[in-house]
Parts: sequence; structure tokens; C-alpha cells
Amino acid sequence: MSDGKIIVLHEEKDLRAAIEADLQEDGYIVYQCETIKALSQHLARHDFDILLLDARPPDGDGIGLVQDVRRSSDVGIILLACEDHEVDTVLGLELGADDYMTKPFRMRELRARVNALRRRNSGFAALRGRSQDAPDTARQELHGLRVHGPSRSVRRIDGQEVRLTTLEFDVLEVLLARPDQVLSRRHIMENIRGGDWAGSERAIDGLVSRLRRKLFTDGSGGSKIKTVRGKGYLMTSGG
Repeated sequence: MSDGKIIVLHEEKDLRAAIEADLQEDGYIVYQCETIKALSQHLARHDFDILLLDARPPDGDGIGLVQDVRRSSDVGIILLACEDHEVDTVLGLELGADDYMTKPFRMRELRARVNALRRRNSGFAALRGRSQDAPDTARQELHGLRVHGPSRSVRRIDGQEVRLTTLEFDVLEVLLARPDQVLSRRHIMENIRGGDWAGSERAIDGLVSRLRRKLFTDGSGGSKIKTVRGKGYLMTSGG
């Protein structure tokens, strides 16, 4: 897959250049910027497939930027966070980032994450419009929601779509695979990322919190995706 547009927001010029060089090898068109102000100017002129965002840019709040972008766009977002700033990762995922990398990271791993996110977003966008006509075997219905795995889409019974980020849907799929069973945070992490999860269990807490708010706007999320103290989470099947 090539010709996708990516923009990198980071203060370090050498890191931006290294990311650009590596992603260009995969056929991406890469833009660089150092500040949120410059990023905003690019976003006003171009449509991007993926944003690589520093969690702490020099002129503002990268986590707040994730929230601002997510209010109006489904663009892929990968957060670049320092290993000792765990709160950035947790908040970033909770506010809508699709994925994250902790610095320092290997370029090969970043390329793999970027390519995986691009494939997912491209494929699922094409399938979204067809999800309501999919066979019943491809759907799950629970708590007034219809979850369609092939298109990774969620709709309410009235047809309204609930837009989820990549990781949010991944967590939902893991919970739905074993309703009424307590799943540890470690189990969830391993099933959405395999053995290469670089974050802490708190990142899962942030994703579950966001899922509850998005899926159950009446405030009932805590009773449908239950927290089992000291053990993990449980998706109830009733109701």
C-alpha cells in the first residue's frame, strides 16, 4: 500500500527526518512539522491518512490535540510518548488515539504499526457502508448494539453508528468473545497486541472507560462492562 499521506509532529528535527525517510520507503508521502500551529496549517490544506503526534510538543498540549482532532475526524492517530510519561499514553488512548509508541522506539516497529493502521482504516472504511447488509452470522447483538466484525463497525438498534478507534474496537472484540467471563488486563493486552504491548495495564483502563462512554450514553456502561476489582473486566450478556 502506498501514496498515503502522513504528517509527523515532533520537536526533534533528526527524529522527524528519520521517520520520514523510513516511511517514504513504504511509499508514503510524509510531511513534517515542529509545532501545533504548523500542524493546524497543514490540516487545513491537506487530508491525511495518519497523524504521528508528539505527546508534548513545544507550543501546546499533544493530548488535548488528540481530543480536538478526534471531535471532527476519524484520521488515524499514533501518539509518540516518552517511556516515563505513562499518563500521556493513558490519556491519549482514552481521548481517541488509535495507537502509541514509547520513545525510544525502533523504526521497524513504527513502520509496522503505521502500515497496520493504514490497512485497517482503508479496509474498514470500504466495508462500513455494506455492514448493514452483511449476513447475520457476521454480527453480534448485545445491549442494544449491533457489532459487525468484518467492517469493525458498531451501530445502535436505530441504525446510528458508534465510531470507535482501532484499539477501542480491538478491546470490544476481546470482551465480546467471552461474555460473562472475567478477563484480566493482561489477557486483553495480549489479545489486541500479542506479546509486543509496550504500555502498562492502565492503558487498558483508559480504553475501557472510553468504550463505556461511547457505547452507553445513558451512563449504564459500568453495569454492562463491569470492573472486577483485582481481576479485570467482564462484558455482561444480559439486558
